[in-house]
Amino acid sequence: MMSTKREEEMLRYLMTKPGWHSVQELSIFLDVSGRSVKKYYKNLSADHPVVSSKQGYKYEGTREIKEKQPELKGPKIPTTKRERIFYVLNRLLSNDAPVNVYDLAEEIFVSESNLKLDFKAAVKYAKNFDLTLK
Repeated sequence: MMSTKREEEMLRYLMTKPGWHSVQELSIFLDVSGRSVKKYYKNLSADHPVVSSKQGYKYEGTREIKEKQPELKGPKIPTTKRERIFYVLNRLLSNDAPVNVYDLAEEIFVSESNLKLDFKAAVKYAKNFDLTLK
C-alpha cells in the first residue's frame, strides 16, 4: 500500500525517536487530528513494525533501523521540511560529484517526490545568497 506524506512523516518520527508517543504528541507534530493519527497507524501497521498500546504508538523495528544506520553515522536524519532543505544544501555544497535523488531519498527516509519538492525549496533558499543550484 502506498503511504501518504503524513504517514511517511509519522513513520520517520517513530523510527528516529524511540519510545512511546501519544496520539496528542503525534497530532501536534503532524498538524493533524487525533483521528488522522489513528488512521495513519492503521495503514502503517500493515507494512511496518509499528505497535500501539494505552501509552500511544511505537516503532519496534530495531533490526530495520540498524540496517539503515551505518550509512547515517554522522548527521542525524532530518525530520522536518526545513531540516531536509538544509541537509540537501549541505550535501550539494559538500560534494563535488552529483547527488542521486533516489539514493538521497532512501538515505533520509523520504519519498522521491517529497525530496524533489525540497530541492525546489532549497534552490529558492540558495537564491537569497546569490547561489544557483542545478
